[in-house]
Amino acid sequence: MVCDVLYLHGFGSPSWGFSAVECPIFQALDRILRETGVRLHAPNYHPGGDVKKTQVHAFLDEIEEQADGLAGKKFAAVVGCSFGGWLASILQDRRPDLFGRAILLAPAIDNYQRNYEGVARECWHMPTGFVEDVHSLPKRPTIRIPTKLLHGLMDNDAGGSAVWRIREWLDQSSHMAAYFPGGVDHSLEPWLSQPELTEAPSLSELLAWSLCPDASPSSDMNIASQLMFYNMCADANGHSDGHSIMVSA
Repeated sequence: MVCDVLYLHGFGSPSWGFSAVECPIFQALDRILRETGVRLHAPNYHPGGDVKKTQVHAFLDEIEEQADGLAGKKFAAVVGCSFGGWLASILQDRRPDLFGRAILLAPAIDNYQRNYEGVARECWHMPTGFVEDVHSLPKRPTIRIPTKLLHGLMDNDAGGSAVWRIREWLDQSSHMAAYFPGGVDHSLEPWLSQPELTEAPSLSELLAWSLCPDASPSSDMNIASQLMFYNMCADANGHSDGHSIMVSA
């Protein structure tokens, strides 16, 4: 049986890219999961890479339909970064039955409050329909599934969310554990490329936790990959169907 992981990218910008495949987090996920047999889904909520055409409610509905159509009727894990981290938290709040575990990286919560509240409509950097969608969604969704969050201590409202917002959200969440590595801003560096420089678990360790709940944490990529391969991605004959990527434009 194939193991399905959903990745939701950050909001389009020169640093994050305008689609999932341009995002450094996606590229890291692909490298980690390449030998595991995990199927990585990376939909793009910017149609054709056009940020202005983003329709949040329609995208959330599409993800739920996609999950319902999987063989296992759910994603084993959802990984979301920045705006995608906020969307991931909304999805598991709306349909916790569709996701096993969640990893939230620098989630951009309080999105309307940080970007549009008190700002003159003519100064909004996104179309009215998008802003209305964002305003209608929970600013701090209820966490309903096992979740791990990583947010750099140098992140702020100009990036994703100020740390105090995340800490307040964490205080209301019994299913969420959090890590706040020092020296890390919204880019998630140097944690992403050199996790040993921080005291937080690496992306590979977070993935091992999300896909193999009974496995002991390990910084050894081969061990983490083997755990995911043997415990989650074997078919009836004990063989993996192979790693694949499903990306939408």
